[in-house]
Amino acid sequence: PALQRRTFFSGRDINQDARPDIKWYGPELDEPAWSDPELRTISYQLDGAEAEVRAPKSTRAGSAEASAAGKAQPAYLLFVMLNASWEPKTVKIPDPGPERTWARVIDTSQPGGKDFVDEENRVKLDPQDRYAIAPRSTVVLLAR
Repeated sequence: PALQRRTFFSGRDINQDARPDIKWYGPELDEPAWSDPELRTISYQLDGAEAEVRAPKSTRAGSAEASAAGKAQPAYLLFVMLNASWEPKTVKIPDPGPERTWARVIDTSQPGGKDFVDEENRVKLDPQDRYAIAPRSTVVLLAR
């Protein structure tokens, strides 16, 4: 649902889970240097639970789990890294929160058959806090 929204991302935390629907990052988990003409590597995180809040009630079907505090927790997070540089870059990755781990589902630098994998074959990240992204590639991580 996070990639099938019918509304624009706002950068706000709609469901009050302390994560905005979209958050942009520079390579060090800092704000991207939007005014830098040499900016070549950016990332963003999508909160899957935010899409559920905006979806019609009939389509929400259990995609969020209740926490001990009674608030809905995101069923998943997506972290997308874009490297337009001709050099490899190391990108810091935000903490996915308790009971979630990051796994790679897309890496366009991988050979065919390993570049896009389904959820059952996703590659768990080790370490969980950074990723070495190849030149001119895109990586998508999923946290469940």
